[in-house]
Formats: sequence, C-alpha cells, structure tokens
Amino acid sequence: MTEREQAAAVARPGKVLIVEDDEYIAELLRYWFQRAGFVTRIVGDGLAACSLVEGERPDAILLDLMLPGLDGREVCRLIRHHRDPGIAATPIIMLTALSAPEEKADGLRLGADLYLTKPYSVREVLTAAASLMRRQGLLLAN
Repeated sequence: MTEREQAAAVARPGKVLIVEDDEYIAELLRYWFQRAGFVTRIVGDGLAACSLVEGERPDAILLDLMLPGLDGREVCRLIRHHRDPGIAATPIIMLTALSAPEEKADGLRLGADLYLTKPYSVREVLTAAASLMRRQGLLLAN
C-alpha cells in the first residue's frame, strides 16, 4: 500500500463485515461496532459473505462458523485463497459456539486471525478487530 493509499485508508472509518445467521447476535455486534465509529454490513450466510467481500472490501470480517450454505470454515478458506492479496489478508475473527481445542486449532489453521467462543465479550471482539485493522494499517493508532 502506498503512502497515499494508507493515508486515505486511515481517513475513513473501518468497514466490518458481520457474517452471522443469528439476527440478535448480528444486531448486537452491529450496534457496538457502529457506536465505536465503524461502518458495518451484516450477511446471514456464507455464500452472501463470499459474494460481498470483493465488492465491499471490508477491513475486518466477524465470521460465525455454523452458517447456512457455505459454513464459516469454507468462507475463511476461500478468502485466504483469493487471487487479490489485499482481500486474502483481510483480518478474520471467528465467533462460534464450537469450543473444543481441535475446533479452535482448525479455525486458526484455516487462516483465522482470532478464534473466540460464545459467550464472548463484545468489547473483546471490538478491541481485537480494531487491533487487527491497525496492524494492517487500516486504522490510526489511538
């Protein structure tokens, strides 16, 4: 990313794609992320997430694993293997009820930057997403 592109990126709010089929959880995440100044978009299935990623180019993805259509593992795999290196490097936080150590290891092996199990703290998700976006040069440090 050039200096000009980086300056433009940090001048706008971070964009977060919330991929969650539970409407209550999706709206809760949206509320807190918007309150913190992020632009959000919600989709309820894996196929919709994959369709949006290229056009929306989110700065971070909050990804449930148990989704209709494509599950979160497949969505993560497809994003990590995307032909555009910028999309492939998008920070992904997996949010799931699957808490077995082998599930977590599998999620991280697929390319998730963080794997959080439900119930999780929304503050923890928000802080982690902002931190990952700062490391990518997408947000100013505060």
